[in-house]
Amino acid sequence: RDYGEYVHEILHRFHGRFPVVTECEPEMLEQALIEISRAVFHQAIEADFVSHAWLSRWQASIPGYLDWQRQREHEGWRWQAGEVACARPIALGQDRRLTLRGRLDRLDQKGQEQAVLDYKTQNFDSLKKKLKPAGEDVQLACYALLLESMPEQAAFVAVDEEVVRQLEPPEPLGELAEANLERLQDMFESLHEGAPLPAQGVTAACQYCEMRGLCSKDYWNETEKLN
Repeated sequence: RDYGEYVHEILHRFHGRFPVVTECEPEMLEQALIEISRAVFHQAIEADFVSHAWLSRWQASIPGYLDWQRQREHEGWRWQAGEVACARPIALGQDRRLTLRGRLDRLDQKGQEQAVLDYKTQNFDSLKKKLKPAGEDVQLACYALLLESMPEQAAFVAVDEEVVRQLEPPEPLGELAEANLERLQDMFESLHEGAPLPAQGVTAACQYCEMRGLCSKDYWNETEKLN
């Protein structure tokens, strides 16, 4: 997770200095990105020498990232902002309100159109699997809901590879966002009415849960044996 956060910070600093890369010399951009990367990783390397390996891993992706960014600008998109905190109120029944909050890695603009991009240090194939079950991965749909108007694009960008690629959901973004909004409203309406929140128990998700110590997940097998 720390590695991903460092990469996010590097790209945020870089595009703050160079919002349009096609106006700059490629060698200068690559050197600037290398210097920013060293600065961001410096504290980690001071604390843990092994972080040199993570820095080297990221630096191998820099040429591919710059190639991807130039291609994106060729298509008409321009970096607009990064690390954008957003919130949207969602109306529930009986004058209740739910607030959806999020921080967008990156917003791009092309004319009047917007795109929200999320940097990922997962590989491209893993991201494809995340988006394969229609509507199950809600991250991009939630990000789309956070903007005042529906963006033209919402995509993951696999930045931790020599060839950097972006991946959009195969379904229409507006339909995904609307379905996700309805699901949130239905779920919280049910909670307010006293319905218990079901435990999913998906191991791949549970291993990252901050509430794991409060859950009986780790004791399910023992309980089944007793029953």
